[in-house]
Amino acid sequence: MNPTLATTTPSSFYSTNISGKDPKAVAGQFESMFYRMMFEQMRMEEDPLMEGSDGKQVQAMFHDEMANLLGSKGELGIADLVMQDMERRGGLVKG
Repeated sequence: MNPTLATTTPSSFYSTNISGKDPKAVAGQFESMFYRMMFEQMRMEEDPLMEGSDGKQVQAMFHDEMANLLGSKGELGIADLVMQDMERRGGLVKG
């Protein structure tokens, strides 16, 4: 298993102290994390156009930015589910 993926799990997300932070932003970051993990798995396949460390680094930076952009949009609905769960668990979200 990839050590990066092992350190970024939903349980570690919930154990993080999020008091005082914008719940919507936290939920969006969680969705971004999902995209980031998905892109990382996609990068494991060899791409002849991205051979060499420079190409892989550029591809990783591109995927990181895409994950942040897509996560902030909340298109998959993961952020909404996280907000609902935070509200259910402790009333962190009010509307």
